[in-house]
Amino acid sequence: MILKTTEARVPANIVNWRNSEVKQNILDNKALDWRALFGNTNPIDLEIGIGNGSFLVPFCSDNSTRNMIGVEIEGLYLKKADKRLSKENLGNGKLLIGDAKLLIWKLVPELALENVYINYPDPWFKKRHKKRRMVNPWFLQMIATKMNSVLTVATDDEEYRDWVVECIKESDCFAPIFDDIWVSHLPGYYQTKYEKKWKDLGKAVFYMKFNKVRHPGLDANEYIETQNLQFPLKKLEKERMATIGLKEAKVITKEIV
Repeated sequence: MILKTTEARVPANIVNWRNSEVKQNILDNKALDWRALFGNTNPIDLEIGIGNGSFLVPFCSDNSTRNMIGVEIEGLYLKKADKRLSKENLGNGKLLIGDAKLLIWKLVPELALENVYINYPDPWFKKRHKKRRMVNPWFLQMIATKMNSVLTVATDDEEYRDWVVECIKESDCFAPIFDDIWVSHLPGYYQTKYEKKWKDLGKAVFYMKFNKVRHPGLDANEYIETQNLQFPLKKLEKERMATIGLKEAKVITKEIV
């Protein structure tokens, strides 16, 4: 009996930040060359928390002259987005698995982005968990250093909506586009799977759009502390040192032999 084997599909659109060279970039504060990765000089947008790509994939399909970077912490969801991009032969979408607070800060060059979308971030309802929220004044300042134009935030939670507004004010980098700051209907906006679910249940959705009005100076030490990035950075440094030690050990062994 002959068993048939199939080669595992290599993700075509996922940028592997765990690659040793990219890890080195993170530690050396050296952003990736996204124009080279996309193979063009088209404008680059960013979506944070892409899920399975229900927003990003149709965006890429309808906007062939724009590029989109998508960041998602859940690898299983992001791999589904990668398959959808590949199935539709969309080369203008690139994906990152991991913590957006770290990866965007380290791997996206200053002013490299045009528009940024944050769709339905986890509201972390419990008071003791609010420090885990994606949107906070320091994160918004970091995003402002990377972008040029419009920040869009969508949520279905009223308390989180108000939290976003307060964080926007505190960041002092953005100004609301809508007179009432948010709207419940935004024609032409790509619907995520969560949005469809909530609308089917009759829940309200809030869209907020903000123009970037100030380019901040980001205090790296303050950003690391407020975003709790000390541990992942120390871990990366430890991995780098271990790799260097292993290479040196191999060289010494080779010389002895």
